[in-house]
Amino acid sequence: LGKDFRKEYGFKNSDKVIMAIGLYLERKGILDSVKLAKMMPEYKFIWFGYTDLKLVPRKIRDAVNTKLPNLIFAGYVEPLMIKSALSGADLYIFPTLEETEGIPIMEACSCKQRAIVRDIPVFDGWLEDGVNVYKAKDLNDFYDKIKGVLEGDLPDLTDKAYEVALSRDVHKTS
Repeated sequence: LGKDFRKEYGFKNSDKVIMAIGLYLERKGILDSVKLAKMMPEYKFIWFGYTDLKLVPRKIRDAVNTKLPNLIFAGYVEPLMIKSALSGADLYIFPTLEETEGIPIMEACSCKQRAIVRDIPVFDGWLEDGVNVYKAKDLNDFYDKIKGVLEGDLPDLTDKAYEVALSRDVHKTS
């Protein structure tokens, strides 16, 4: 599946790809994702999700219309492509500022994708920094942790993240 994702978006095997999922909303962290792409031209960034640009403030439209060689806004895609991306990217970031459940991080954990989430209260008690994911407090923290994960300076936590996904399986909680 991961190869399909890389082929679809023109990523080489040597590219280090960072993905995010969310609507085009400020609270989803889209502005920080664009800033990170500007700060880290050595990595490829791709954002999945869509909101009609007529419905969002100008700063969000400007962010989505940012032209960088390392940034793709893929828009809405079918669930299979999300699964392919989670299997083929090198890192999932979830820079959301506010969240209710965090379904995308559960998907990332279940695909054994390395992940960095924003350190917000909704993740307390089940996602632990340095145990099953990495948490970032701000833009600089995301920058440092992205570098650490992608350059191999931080341990791989995907097996522990997968355990979290298994423990929160909908069949176990219903």
